[in-house]
Amino acid sequence: MSSLAPARRENGVAVHAVLPTEGKASLNPLGSDEVRLSEGFWKQRADINRDASLERGLAELTRAGNLAYLAAASRRGSEPPEIPPVENESYGNSLFNVRRIFDSDVYKWLEAVGWEAARGLPRHMRHEADRIISLVASAQLDDGYINSWVQVNEPHNRWSGWRQGHELYCGGHLIQAAVAWFRSVGDTRLMSVAAAFADHLCTKVDHVDPLIVPKHPGIESALVELYRCTGVSRYLELAARYIDRRGKIPPKSWLFTPEFQVEDVPVREALRIRGHAVMALYLLAGAVDVSLETGDRRLLESAIRQWNDMVERKMYVTGGVGSRFYEEGFGDAYELPLDRAYSETCAAIASIMVSHRLLLATGDARYSDLVERTLYNAVLPGVSLDGCSFFYVNPLEVREKGHLSAGAGRDRRQHWFECACCPPNVMRLLSSIEQYVFTRSKDGIQINQFISSTVNTASPSGNPVTLELSTDIPWGQGALDLSISRCDGSVWDLAIRIPSWAGSFTAFISGQPVAAAGSALEVGFLRIRRAWKAGDHLILKIPMDVRAVEAHPALDACRGLVALQRGPIIYCFEEADVPAGVNLREVKITLPLSSVFEPFQLLQEQVGSILVEGRIHTTRAWNGVLYRSWSGASTARPGDKVLLRAVPYCMWANRSGTAMRVWMPA
Repeated sequence: MSSLAPARRENGVAVHAVLPTEGKASLNPLGSDEVRLSEGFWKQRADINRDASLERGLAELTRAGNLAYLAAASRRGSEPPEIPPVENESYGNSLFNVRRIFDSDVYKWLEAVGWEAARGLPRHMRHEADRIISLVASAQLDDGYINSWVQVNEPHNRWSGWRQGHELYCGGHLIQAAVAWFRSVGDTRLMSVAAAFADHLCTKVDHVDPLIVPKHPGIESALVELYRCTGVSRYLELAARYIDRRGKIPPKSWLFTPEFQVEDVPVREALRIRGHAVMALYLLAGAVDVSLETGDRRLLESAIRQWNDMVERKMYVTGGVGSRFYEEGFGDAYELPLDRAYSETCAAIASIMVSHRLLLATGDARYSDLVERTLYNAVLPGVSLDGCSFFYVNPLEVREKGHLSAGAGRDRRQHWFECACCPPNVMRLLSSIEQYVFTRSKDGIQINQFISSTVNTASPSGNPVTLELSTDIPWGQGALDLSISRCDGSVWDLAIRIPSWAGSFTAFISGQPVAAAGSALEVGFLRIRRAWKAGDHLILKIPMDVRAVEAHPALDACRGLVALQRGPIIYCFEEADVPAGVNLREVKITLPLSSVFEPFQLLQEQVGSILVEGRIHTTRAWNGVLYRSWSGASTARPGDKVLLRAVPYCMWANRSGTAMRVWMPA
């Protein structure tokens, strides 16, 4: 492979999870080397992730046996280690031995720690990461192969079970972890392991079986990023081959259906999104990456077409995806059950991966819009406020306390899962959250996410620029405050995403309306072109009114129901917040909506809550009767008034196991 020198800009190491080759994308991301989080909502979440979640992950990877398997592989020919069962209500391993993907959870944790390393790690955490990196390196075989489960249990059957196995999937996460350490601190140890594994694929595996393709996509994006780090073209070519082969494998080769495997049609020909939600979206992320580097417009068009199908017909109001819990997959159009929603946390993260790449490819703010919705409402529910327990699935309704309808876990988060893909996935996303805030183009700088942060980058003319962004979103009044403390006075565009939830907005620069500053609203951005100088101060205000949201009439599960949204936050009702003796099933919201937004103490954290008027519609008259003749709407009697409190859906189930609803009858 080529020289392992981190890609650099004038201001230092380029720290990005996704870094298209210069000139290939419409927008270029600003990474952790250029963006630093400031005090606010997302810095608090990121700090908890660093201080609590990563510690929990290390403890669970040790206890669950992931590290023991790598240690056994490093000893060559060892017996499988004794591993205690995970003590929670995870869905178990009836479909496959989850230890086949043990390595991927270690690599995701290492990736998260790698991004944190750019900011500096506590000494003990750096020590543990160094120890695990050494363990990974020692487990790799001389020819570059590494997969601890296969090495320990089936050492003579490498690649023989790729249609049901996860060797390529685990290898993809190895590469992503290597990229994180390489770009963050210039550490090449994991990069050497990852490159040797990729070389093994290119020289020893791909020629043996011309049909080989990842059972679970993920390595495609990883190989593209490895190419971007090293310049070795065979990694990009291999990623492209994996994508090209999908849809061409004989159906009987798979354990599940071809559609479940996203193997029913070639990627470029797909008209809709389908199959296992995480697989489908990881595949699209790789397709966008390959399209950017190769100029393959058909791949990009397919990704956009499938993204549109997802957003218009197959996505929950939270941004969550995957409606069929029994196959973790996309259902048919408008098939979005509430209590049996799977909406896996990993699928939400995969959705962000695709949307972020489509933003870079097209420059269209609607992709950032979905990133925002998904971050707040489909990823954050997957981790508790203290960062130490997790949801695998994220239903929008829990009918009875203690009974979650869709599989893994109950109505409380778990410390870990037997199939623990989601917790370390959340960790790696939150460790790199600042990489989603800003982008840059030849024309200027774009603000994509409203996250308080400081930016040190370069203007289009190449001179230093320092921006300080602060916001009171999500609990405040919708104010965005941008100060420029360093700039050369050159003319360039500052573009600010105007979110889809904004009914209106006002903007001022140093007290003057932006209309006087050459502004325009394009592809979801307020674009302001002017000669920017130190001391310029922009204020954007977006009213954050509480609104009732209704669903498309074809979405049967939500007909006659409404959800509450304020700004980017979707709210829900928990049993804990209705009056004593009142069943959540018997409550209806009164429309037109009359609401009050007020602070609320949720455990140790102050959040925003919504007070709305409702009525109790008792079901006592139905005593013992499940069905009866319809007696006419005119016989309905309004019930007693009741004041209801809605809390952020992303923070439900932090107080106790509880019944919960996002969608309420009106």
